[in-house]
Amino acid sequence: MKCIRVCIFLLAWAGALAPMVSPAMLRAQSNPPFKNPALDSNCYFPQIGDPTEMDTILGSEGQNLGELVKNLGPKPDGSFGNMFIQNISPTVALAQVATGPTFNLHQMKQYVQSLVPNGTNGVADGFTLGHFRDRSHLDILAGGRIYWADDNGNYDSSSYTELWSHLRGDRDGWGEIIAPFAGYFTRDTIEDIVYGLATDWVDITKDTSYLMLYKGGESLYQQDTAYEDTSRQLFPNLINFPYRQALAGDFRGTGRSDIVIQGRTVQGDPGSHDGDLFFFANDPPFSLEKLAQAINYDTLMAQWQDSIEGGFMYAIPVFPKNTSDHSADFVLLVAPASTGINAIYMFRGGSDFGSHRMTLDSAGFILLPPNLGYGTNNWPFAMGDAGDMTGTGNHVLYTSARNDFSDYWWDNFFVMGEALDNKVDIYNSHPYSESIGDTLTANDDSLEDYLFGLSWPDGPGGVDGGALWLYYGTKEIPVHLNPQFADVKSIPQENGAGIMLSPNPTQLWSVATIIWPEAENAEYEVYNILGNVMQKGNIRLLGGAEQQRIYFSNLASGVYMLVIHGESHEARVKLVIAR
Repeated sequence: MKCIRVCIFLLAWAGALAPMVSPAMLRAQSNPPFKNPALDSNCYFPQIGDPTEMDTILGSEGQNLGELVKNLGPKPDGSFGNMFIQNISPTVALAQVATGPTFNLHQMKQYVQSLVPNGTNGVADGFTLGHFRDRSHLDILAGGRIYWADDNGNYDSSSYTELWSHLRGDRDGWGEIIAPFAGYFTRDTIEDIVYGLATDWVDITKDTSYLMLYKGGESLYQQDTAYEDTSRQLFPNLINFPYRQALAGDFRGTGRSDIVIQGRTVQGDPGSHDGDLFFFANDPPFSLEKLAQAINYDTLMAQWQDSIEGGFMYAIPVFPKNTSDHSADFVLLVAPASTGINAIYMFRGGSDFGSHRMTLDSAGFILLPPNLGYGTNNWPFAMGDAGDMTGTGNHVLYTSARNDFSDYWWDNFFVMGEALDNKVDIYNSHPYSESIGDTLTANDDSLEDYLFGLSWPDGPGGVDGGALWLYYGTKEIPVHLNPQFADVKSIPQENGAGIMLSPNPTQLWSVATIIWPEAENAEYEVYNILGNVMQKGNIRLLGGAEQQRIYFSNLASGVYMLVIHGESHEARVKLVIAR
């Protein structure tokens, strides 16, 4: 076991800002490897202090660095985009920082925003990014307000449109029953917004509820206050539990946003349908009336099958898909009454999604809590898509957990896709809770990286100082293939060893699917048609079926042979470079 001596650098800015942390606040952190049945046999333990594995910065006392970390996505020209980071210094509430191969956590190129993240006139928690005006601008939907990006992609608290409604009772206001959510509803290029409200009458027997549609476009942008383009009654009264949570996602791969709606309990209402899931298939033309009908009657999953308590829903890529299938998968976090154990239920998206009722037993995969000593009900405390950290095309699922006292936390990452199983593939632990982070490109290895903030309790750097932790994507993350999701039988083998490359032909790299009888360190060589070695290197073989990305950036166009040599086995495959 090696001991890592940790150095935490101060954050340096182009301008003169307050120091992030005093030397007295520095503390070491190591992540010693260990064995546990819940971990992959080659589980990756990234170390702070090794710049190829993790990087960190600390906030000063009271700063709450990193309360919000959100990637804005690529720019319209396809170049690397920026990230929102909250409390990036003691004097800057919100900034965008540039990402890309030259990203430096200690010298981030920042663009200060005139927007308060959690203030009255600012971005609320759970905000949505969307193209509500055109494809060139990425705007923010925060509650019932849209903040418009300027032509440079920046935001200001004074540039917004308030979503309002003509529907109301005899009192000035309404109740929100479905929070505003966005998607490609009426068009494939501009996003619209759907909002659910309840009218407010002195005579409560008159209270009813409606769905409202705000169509995106230039006309929405030009209004200080926007009223609904159309509305439909949702419930005739407010007795039968009106509140719903909505998730828009392209679950069928049509290029449009379908909608899953989940019920929530109204306190004291014994007839409420807590946990029921409803589905709206967004076939053109979009109809608000059909959406209202779906929310009432098109049951996707009934809570009574196992007394499902309302959980969290996600639309993320989980299962391997063919190149023509662009559907998102549906992920549901619940604790069924029959087990009382938190679990992540994953349902495969596709052209037939929503065509029949789902049950918990029909999930394509169930991710159970890893038995690492912190209790099943404290996992997952948070979860998110950490992107393709391995370079194999398999996304990584980030989850966090905590102990019963909330004073110690764990990071558990799972490689999904063809490697989806219940084994933890990346492990770390720390005494601070974290917010949901986001992916970014932070170096030039073409692997996605993951950045998140730590803030509570008594976050690093002093009380509520906060911190940013950056996990670098790496080929050291194991990608053990699961036969349930990976077809490796078609790979030619000799004595239990074989290899396949995809893409092939390729330009710069291929993902090697390797079958090897045992774990060992091996070598690979790339030969040209004359038998000359044009490239060689070391390769770590995990044993069994696995995937790794191999780069061929210095090879000219042509036909080659790639050969892997182990102590007792050899495998070869033809490689075609086409630049």
